[in-house]
Amino acid sequence: MTNRSCQIPGCQGKHVAKGFCAKHYQAHRLQQNQNPAKHSALQETAAAMERTCQVPGCQGAYYAKGFCASHYQKNRILSMSTSSSQEVKGAGHSTGITRQLDNLGRIVLPIELRRSLNIEISDSLEIFVDRDMLILRKYSPGCTFCGTITMDSIYFKGRVICQECNRSCNELLT
Repeated sequence: MTNRSCQIPGCQGKHVAKGFCAKHYQAHRLQQNQNPAKHSALQETAAAMERTCQVPGCQGAYYAKGFCASHYQKNRILSMSTSSSQEVKGAGHSTGITRQLDNLGRIVLPIELRRSLNIEISDSLEIFVDRDMLILRKYSPGCTFCGTITMDSIYFKGRVICQECNRSCNELLT
């Protein structure tokens, strides 16, 4: 048995298969599944995109997401100003926070919002649709003050209040 080495010039790795060491054999297998001509063209295109800005006529150095630093900031500001988090009349105020859905359709509510709205882990949320808006509200089936569930409860500023607590509040104010 002979001590063969990798066929790649300059590599002293121990031969594993088809004239390659383990590292180069794995690379060979991955490249074998792709069209070599297409692969090299994609590599050249990717390398060119990494070096310069993707904006036509701009030769700025790559910074992030295909843009130079200047175009990246402009694109970021533009996307923030046209995002769906803009204030909608009658829908409350804008938080400036955007979130993407994951592949299961979930979003994460930021801790700042959960704290300000007193939403704890495992609390239930009600989901409403108003024209093109999705509204989430902490679910509370009973009175905000005493927790009782009655059919004659009223809503005041998004909170459920039973008639007895409503009378008590009115007495405190008079």
